[in-house]
Amino acid sequence: MVRLTIPPNAICPEFRGSTIDIGIRIQDSTANAPEYPFDDGSTNKCYIESQLDKQYIIDFYITNNNRLSDPEYRLLPGCIYLKAEVHIDGKWMNSPILCQQGCSQIFGKVEASYERPFVFSAPTLVRDGGLLDKKDVDQLGTIVVKLWPIQLNGSSSYSGGTSNSNSSTVNEKAKKGVFISATTKLGAPDTTYVPKFSKSIKLTNEPLLIHTFHYKTREFLELEGIIPEPRPAPAARNDASNPAAPIIPNVKPEPVKVKSERSSYAGVGTGSSTNSQKRTVPDMDSEVEYLGQTTPKKRVVDVIDLTLD
Repeated sequence: MVRLTIPPNAICPEFRGSTIDIGIRIQDSTANAPEYPFDDGSTNKCYIESQLDKQYIIDFYITNNNRLSDPEYRLLPGCIYLKAEVHIDGKWMNSPILCQQGCSQIFGKVEASYERPFVFSAPTLVRDGGLLDKKDVDQLGTIVVKLWPIQLNGSSSYSGGTSNSNSSTVNEKAKKGVFISATTKLGAPDTTYVPKFSKSIKLTNEPLLIHTFHYKTREFLELEGIIPEPRPAPAARNDASNPAAPIIPNVKPEPVKVKSERSSYAGVGTGSSTNSQKRTVPDMDSEVEYLGQTTPKKRVVDVIDLTLD
């Protein structure tokens, strides 16, 4: 997960000095996908590995030592919360209201009475139609999270439409010279999930922070040098390129007399040693910390904000 410091703002003192951890996790995995930083040192974006045809979850964890106005997450009108506005591949997907402290999660795109999970998928290439504009194509393979301070006004009903479940289609001409290894499609509806909806007011003109996850398959991450390629396995000791050395038995032969001088031969023993390597991770002195693995927390029912700006 990445750890981001929530910028101080006089309009939301409830979150002064707080941090938020955000991570992408493959469903049924116990750890978030590791993040890989950009070469330019940017702290508002990172790379992660995607696994095709796997569902994934967006995890949030807020560390907040301030006095909370709603510690039990009852969604009280008039209280101030943080809203996570999520866009995937350039499309709005979800805007849940997060707990003031602790764990929140996004499992998919919420519609009127069900939820559709996020699934990593290979892009679909077409000769006619599909995405052709560079601006649209550049947004493929991205998960953008915008954090807003909001004041809750009360409950609401669903006012959105149905969404397309297919992965993004890309025109072949647009993909030339562009590395697009994965997009996101929506899985089958989960009718066991009952969503809640609310009305709220954004308290700032701009989000408090924005973080972008650029996701690619492992092969493309290695191809672009973002992560190192695996080292080839060492050659076997007894293969043709490394013939086995003769084994000298550790047996002391009988003494041999030569011109009244005696010489004896001592056997030569064999031994082996194993070299161990310890990997270290450099410390990063910035507002963003790459935490690697984080155990997922218990799912909390999220509340979707449908306020029209």
